[in-house]
Formats: sequence, structure tokens, C-alpha cells
Amino acid sequence: MKFDLIKQLELELSNPSVRKDKARLNYLIADEFEEIGKSGSRFSKTEIIQHLNEEENVSFDAYDFNFMLLAENCVLVKYTTTLNGQSAHRCSIWKKQQQDWQIHYHQGTPAKL
Repeated sequence: MKFDLIKQLELELSNPSVRKDKARLNYLIADEFEEIGKSGSRFSKTEIIQHLNEEENVSFDAYDFNFMLLAENCVLVKYTTTLNGQSAHRCSIWKKQQQDWQIHYHQGTPAKL
């Protein structure tokens, strides 16, 4: 399996214009989505969409992508981001349901590089 599509979708979620597009976010994020942010706070789909819509435009670098096929329709992606000199290790779980991939879980942990 090629992981290019998963990487593209993950990066799409970091795009400031997508982060303001409720319809696109609703499509990309699974109903049972949960995020544990760098702060340790938990967010549901509804909460994260609201948070993304309200945030100031951010732009961060994402690199060192690694992928693991957990099942035929389930992928774990791990990568690192840097924003304003602060780095975080991130992981997401994407599941394919019918023809579409959706993010089901995301976590960010502060990193010392």
C-alpha cells in the first residue's frame, strides 16, 4: 500500500484554509474522533472543528513521516512538527470506510530535539 494519500490528507488538515472549512473538516474527521493535544487536553470532533475554526492562521513544518499498516483499512502515521521553534511528535490513526479515509485519532506530544 502506498501511503501518499494518507500523508496528503494529514497535511491537508494543517492547511489554514482547510482548518476554516467546516464542511471539509466534517468530511475528513470521523464522528468518533478524539484528539489529545500537546497540552494534554482531549477534544471531540465537534470541539476540534470549533477550535480549528477559531484559531489564528498557523503554519508549521511537518517532517519525518512514518507509516504503519495496522489493518487493511487502518493506518498509523507518525511525524514531527515545528511551530515557532517548538517541536511536537504527532500520531494519527486513519481508517478507510467504504471509499473514504477519515482521521479517527490524533495526539501531539511536546518534543525536545
